[in-house]
Amino acid sequence: SAFYRTALRSITIPASVREIGSKAFTNNGSLEDIIVETGNTCYDSRDNCHALIETATNTLLTGCKNTIIPDGIKAIGENAFAGCYNLAAISIPKSVVFIGASAFSGCSKLQSVNIPEKITSIAPSAFSNCSKLQSVYIPESVTSIGASAFSRCSNLLTINIPKGVEEIGDYAFGQCSSLTSVTLPKTIRTLAGSAFAYCENLTSIRVDAGNPYYDSRDNCNAVMEKTTNKLVLGCSNTIIPQSTKSIGDSAFYGCYLKRTLVIPSKVTSIGNHAFCVCKNIEKIELPEGLKTIGNHAFSSINKLKTMIFPSTLTSIGDYAFKDCDNIRSIELPEGLKSIGEDSFYSIDELTTVILPSTLTSIGKYAFCACRNLASVEARMETPVNIENYTFSSRDIATLYVPQGCISNYRTANYWKYFNNIVEGPIPYRDIIDFVDNEVRKICIERWDKNGDRELTKEEAAAVTDLGDAFEQNSPLSIAEGLAEENLYHPQYFNELQYFTGLTSIGKDAFYYSDSLKSVTLPPNVKIIENDAFYMCEKLQSINIPESVKTIYPAFQGCSNLKSIVIPQGVTYISGAFYGCGLTTVVVKRTEPLPISKSTFSNYADATLYVPKGCRSAYMEAETWKLFGNIVEFSEVKGDINNDGMASVADVTMLVDYILGNQNSQILFGSGDVNGDGIVSVSDVTTLVNIILGKN
Repeated sequence: SAFYRTALRSITIPASVREIGSKAFTNNGSLEDIIVETGNTCYDSRDNCHALIETATNTLLTGCKNTIIPDGIKAIGENAFAGCYNLAAISIPKSVVFIGASAFSGCSKLQSVNIPEKITSIAPSAFSNCSKLQSVYIPESVTSIGASAFSRCSNLLTINIPKGVEEIGDYAFGQCSSLTSVTLPKTIRTLAGSAFAYCENLTSIRVDAGNPYYDSRDNCNAVMEKTTNKLVLGCSNTIIPQSTKSIGDSAFYGCYLKRTLVIPSKVTSIGNHAFCVCKNIEKIELPEGLKTIGNHAFSSINKLKTMIFPSTLTSIGDYAFKDCDNIRSIELPEGLKSIGEDSFYSIDELTTVILPSTLTSIGKYAFCACRNLASVEARMETPVNIENYTFSSRDIATLYVPQGCISNYRTANYWKYFNNIVEGPIPYRDIIDFVDNEVRKICIERWDKNGDRELTKEEAAAVTDLGDAFEQNSPLSIAEGLAEENLYHPQYFNELQYFTGLTSIGKDAFYYSDSLKSVTLPPNVKIIENDAFYMCEKLQSINIPESVKTIYPAFQGCSNLKSIVIPQGVTYISGAFYGCGLTTVVVKRTEPLPISKSTFSNYADATLYVPKGCRSAYMEAETWKLFGNIVEFSEVKGDINNDGMASVADVTMLVDYILGNQNSQILFGSGDVNGDGIVSVSDVTTLVNIILGKN
C-alpha cells in the first residue's frame, strides 16, 4: 500500500525493481500514465499500454485511466483498476482467462463491459461500485458469479445471466437499484438469498423451466427450492406460495413490499435478514405453526406498527426487530422460550411489553434504548437472568409481575432496579391507535397526562382547546429559525373524533398546515372559527358533524377540497369556502340560509345537492342560485350514487372510494352508511346488509 490512494498522475518503475506489493498503487483515481523502464526483468508496460504487467505470468497488476490492455494478457489481477474513477471505457482482450477480486471495483465512470469467452468465474467484487455501469455481457463460459461481483452498480438496467452459470454468491447484484427483471437459467445449482438484496425496483424474478433445484411455481415471482419448499429469493411483486415451508436468509432483503405482510400457514421458520429493511410494511401476520424467527429477520422496518405473534413461536433471534421504530406494543406468546440479543433494540415508540410465563432466556440489550418504554409485564413466576442493559428505561417504566412474586423480582439481579414494581397485569387502557405517527407525536407531546407515551380516549376527551398544536404543521414551529426538516408534517387526523370535549375548532387551529389531507371532527363541535383550516392546500376530506351551528371563514384556500356536506343544523355561514376547489356541495337544510357571494368561489363549476323537494327554493334563493347545477339528492340510506336506491352499484362505488380510486367520489356524505362519522370498510358491511334486507 505504499502509494495507496494518492494524487499521483504518473508512475515510472525503474529497471532495478524486482518486487511490488499487491496494493502498492491501488485507488489512485487520478493516475493517467504507468511506465516500466526497459530492461526490467520482472515487470513491463509493453506496447505503451499505460499499465503495470507481471512479465512471467502476463498478469496486469495495475491499470489507469489511459490503459489499453494488450493482447496476450492472461489475467487481470486483484484491485488492478480499483478506485480508478476516471476510467470511462475498457476493452478486455480475448486472451484474458481470469479477472481478480475487486479488479474494477469503484470505476464509477465505466459504462459497459464485455467479459471474454474464456472467463469461467467472476471474482468477488470484481465490478462492484461501478455506479454508471449500464450493460454487461457475461459469456456462456462463466459458471460462477462471486459475492458482491456487481454490487452497487446502481445504473445497471438489465442483466442476462447465461445458460451455464451454476452459482451466484452473496450480494452478487446487491443494491443494483435500476434492475427490474431477472431470469435465472436452468443450470443454477447454488443461489444466495442475498444475491439481489436491496434491488428495490426489482419486480420480476423467475427460474427457467427444467431447473432440477429451483422453480417459480404458480407464477409466484420468486425462486423456490424444490426439495425443501424454501423461498430462497423474492421481489416486490412476489406472491408467497401456499406450499412454502420456510423463508430463506435475506430472501426479501430491502424489498418494497405491500403494507400488510401475511406469511402462509405452512411456514415454520423465517431466516436471517429475511425481511430486513422492507420499508413499506406496516403490519405483519405470522402463521400458527411458525417456530423460529432468525437474526435481523425484520430489523429496520421503520413503518412497522403491528405484529401478530403465533402461539407456536419458540425463539426470536438476535436483532430480529431492531430499529423498528414505530412498534408501540409487543405481546409475546405463551410458549416462547428465548429472546435474542438486541432483538427489540432501539424501538423509539415502544411503550408496552408483555413477556410470557414460558420465557427462559432474554439476551443482553434485548429492550435497550427503547426510551419510551413505560410498562413491562413479566408473567414468569421466577425471574429469568438478564443483563444490566436488557432494559434501559427502568427508571421510568413500571414492572408488572405475577401475584405473590414481587419479592422474587425485588431481589433478582437487574430486575430489582426497576423503580416501580407492582403485582398484577398491566391495567387496561383504551389507547388511540393513530394512523399518522406525526399526529401521534404531537398529541402525546401536548396531552399525554400520565407520561406513558400513549394517548387514551379519556385523555383525548379531556382536551377542550387544540391551541397551536397543529398550526403551521408543528408545535415546535413557534421556535424561531427552526429548520424545516425538524417540523412535524401531519397528514391524517381522523382520530380527532375522540376529542369529544371540543365544542369549537379554534381560530388558526390548523392554519397553514400544508401537509394535512384528512380530518374527522368530533361530534360536539358547534363552531368552526376564522382561519381554522386556512391554506390547508392538501386537505381532501373533512366531515362537518351534525352538531355544528356556525361556520366562519375557516376553509379559505383549501384548493384540493372537492366536496363538502353542510349539516341541517347549521344556522350561519360566512365566507367559509372561498378559494376551495369544490365541485360538490351538499346542503341538508330544507330552507336556504342567507349567504354572501364570498362563501363559495366557483359556483359555475360546482354541483349543489339539496334535499328532495327543495330544488326550486334554492334556485330562487340569493347566491345559492349562482350554482351552475342544482340537484336533489336521494334520502334512501345507502344510495351512494344518488340513483334513488341502494344496490350493488353503490357497493362498488363505496369500495372504490375507500381504496382511493381517484375516479370515484362520494357525492354527498352518503358513504357514512353506519353513521359513525367516518367512511370505512364497516360501511360496506352495513350497505350489503341493507341490500340484503338485514338492516
